[in-house]
Amino acid sequence: LESIFTNYSIEIVYYHDLDVNSLYKSFILFLRSFFEVGLDAICDNVIVIWVPYAIQAKRLALRDNLSGGEIKKRIGSQMHMEEKVKLADFVIDNTGSKKDLRNKINDLYKLLTSKS
Repeated sequence: LESIFTNYSIEIVYYHDLDVNSLYKSFILFLRSFFEVGLDAICDNVIVIWVPYAIQAKRLALRDNLSGGEIKKRIGSQMHMEEKVKLADFVIDNTGSKKDLRNKINDLYKLLTSKS
């Protein structure tokens, strides 16, 4: 896995040993090009945070102070959102507030961790 991760900016936002003696670990990764580099093949569950293009573009402009051309280039370099949704095990709608998103993520986290 190290050779896969070396060339990509990956943020591990959660890591948990299910059992000290177990080979099974729990990770939550944040990666823009997750599907493009094939990481979905090594994951038990794939979650896509979905948002329409217009909202995604507006948020990028505000957060990163990008021009229209830069936004199109950044979003265009990624797999289309509709394709990501088709490949996902779970989809979280991110059209609401940050608090709404946090609550949806917490609910899904509880569902997934209750299975172990």
